[in-house]
Amino acid sequence: MTDTPMSDAAAGLDSGVKPDSGMQSAPGVQSASGSLPEAPKPTFAPLDVPDPRLVDRPVVRPGAEPTSRRASRFSRASRASRFSRVAAEPSAPDILESDPFLGRPRVSSRVIAAVLGVLLLAASAGVWWLAVRTAAGQQLDDMVLGAFGGTVPGWIAGRGAVGALLKSSALMIGVAAAMGVGGLAVALLRRRWWLAGQTVGFAVVAYAAARLLKELLPRETLVRTVVTESGAPLTNTAPSGHMALTIAAGLVLLCAVPRAFRALVAVAAGAWSALVGALLIANGWHRPSDIVMAYLLVGGLALIALAFTRGSGMDRPGTRVSSVSVQVAASVLITAGAVACLYAAYVVWQFVPSLDVGPEWMAAPACATAKVAIAGCAALVFGLALALRQLTAAPLSKMGLVGAPPAPPQK
Repeated sequence: MTDTPMSDAAAGLDSGVKPDSGMQSAPGVQSASGSLPEAPKPTFAPLDVPDPRLVDRPVVRPGAEPTSRRASRFSRASRASRFSRVAAEPSAPDILESDPFLGRPRVSSRVIAAVLGVLLLAASAGVWWLAVRTAAGQQLDDMVLGAFGGTVPGWIAGRGAVGALLKSSALMIGVAAAMGVGGLAVALLRRRWWLAGQTVGFAVVAYAAARLLKELLPRETLVRTVVTESGAPLTNTAPSGHMALTIAAGLVLLCAVPRAFRALVAVAAGAWSALVGALLIANGWHRPSDIVMAYLLVGGLALIALAFTRGSGMDRPGTRVSSVSVQVAASVLITAGAVACLYAAYVVWQFVPSLDVGPEWMAAPACATAKVAIAGCAALVFGLALALRQLTAAPLSKMGLVGAPPAPPQK
């Protein structure tokens, strides 16, 4: 039997020559002691690589070759791949086509605004019919007109220095003009050209409608009251022009200001309009139905105008976020206004059967109901306008939240 030839490594072991530390014995080959040699342990040396966070990466602009020394290290393939990614970015028209909410509100928001606007206009017509075309409506209206001044503080009834100032028609018109011009100026400073035209058109139509309706609507005397016997003019007084101007100016300012001020303007303008309505009744200028009709008429026209909101009348992309102040204020105003109006309507319905029995005892409750109705109309109209302005101005969509498409850096 012959011996099997050994490899060079095994021969080296038999001959007493120490094999190289980096060499291993061939498989199946044993050393002279009968065991396999121990494999060397790998060693790891740290690579000399800088921190990637500290490495300055070059800026590559479309159509321009890199100029820095570090940018010159990039290969042509790398530059071509960057240029292809930049060229693949969607352009502005593509963004508008893929996300239509950048140029117009949602269809549902526009439909809601239009439907609610028509409902308010219908309610305005209904208030005029019940207050002017029925004997009970005329009697209740004139009862409140004659007794309202005695149920409010003296400064509202025109007594004292403050009362004399608030009683001035010039003050009411001046405050309304300041709010309207201020709203237009805000829209122009924000470069919202469509919004400026939208608010001006709404204000003109609302005030013209109030003036024309007052001249064209008939008023037939169906019942003799204390007001009619006192020699007061028997012509139609609905809707109130002063009230329509005040409401329209407040809504113009509400639609023009940025999102952060909408809730504040809605509450402040609504409170001022309610005060003006109380002043007009306390000074004997208008009946309660004139004030309520003006609220519903102007509010309905405002909501219909919001249905025509377009690009520059909306919040800019990237700033469209939900507003806690708008949500809270609109919810409180709409809820309180709806409840107050329903309560006033219920009380008036309860008054009607007793008007022929003895209306004297009803004067104070009727005046309180008129105050509730005015406050409720102010809260409802400005609450609806606040909510619909937010819906039409800031539709929340993926592209609307992210903002405009990314552009390459300039430096």
